[in-house]
Amino acid sequence: LHVLPAQQPLHLGEVDLDESNVLSMAILPGNKYMILGTKDGQLLLWQLNTNSIVQRIQAHQKEIWEICYHTNPDSKALRGSLLIGTASADRSIKFYTLA
Repeated sequence: LHVLPAQQPLHLGEVDLDESNVLSMAILPGNKYMILGTKDGQLLLWQLNTNSIVQRIQAHQKEIWEICYHTNPDSKALRGSLLIGTASADRSIKFYTLA
């Protein structure tokens, strides 16, 4: 185990979402987009360089607690896509693709 010395945090910017209470997030490979899960079940695709929402999906009926992604799905139909999974308080797990 190697412990790194404490450093000042790197501040890259802020996301200002007045209408949504974000409960979960994942920064996608390439550092261009972030996926946000909200209290009202929306899944937001946030573009980091423009600081704006580029897509909004009503993914669940209740809060989105977890977001994960897989960069290389085994399915031939999904190759080249990003597989995104969400888990919600509505007791469901859903999957989406981002090409």
